[in-house]
Amino acid sequence: MIELVGYLGMFLLLLAWALVTESKITSFIISAMGSVLVATYSYCLQAWPIVILNIAWLIITIYNLGRIFNEED
Repeated sequence: MIELVGYLGMFLLLLAWALVTESKITSFIISAMGSVLVATYSYCLQAWPIVILNIAWLIITIYNLGRIFNEED
């Protein structure tokens, strides 16, 4: 079951990159969800470098989402 979380997270991250030229907001939201899932999967496997990488990716994604929403105001 935990492998499904990892595969889903990887799929969402790849989908986010594929969509980045279409819609940045959608891409960033999907990327954030993928990062959370991959970090969760990596945590369960105690793969700490991957956990740290995906937490950093999540922080960057949230920061960029905030920038996009602030530009629209």
